[in-house]
Amino acid sequence: MQGGSYLLWGFVPLYWAMLAGVAPVEITLHRIFWGALFVGGVTVLRKRWREIVAIFRKRETILALTTSSVLIALNWGIFIWCVSTHHLVESSLGYYLTPLVSMRWALFCWAKRSRACAAPPSGSRPSQ
Repeated sequence: MQGGSYLLWGFVPLYWAMLAGVAPVEITLHRIFWGALFVGGVTVLRKRWREIVAIFRKRETILALTTSSVLIALNWGIFIWCVSTHHLVESSLGYYLTPLVSMRWALFCWAKRSRACAAPPSGSRPSQ
């Protein structure tokens, strides 16, 4: 299954390149709109509206979701712009470095260590 997703991800730039005549902002907006419509449809089919309403009642949750949505939209827009202007190497490097920069940013801002980065307790044996 994982190999299929890598194969699909490898062909995605070819799809964006076929849309060369369309502005990257328009492609990004379509991606947002159709993604939201799909998720809304799945939410209706699964009858999970109460959970969505509960999410929108908390101000801090709305702020966190808005921030993450803007960052994801910027990520998509920059990727689509890179593909449409033939900057695939730069885009690939960005996707490689983004998790590293994100972890460093989290360590800097919140002075917390990720559980994945934390050393195991002394005397503990690694899980097999």
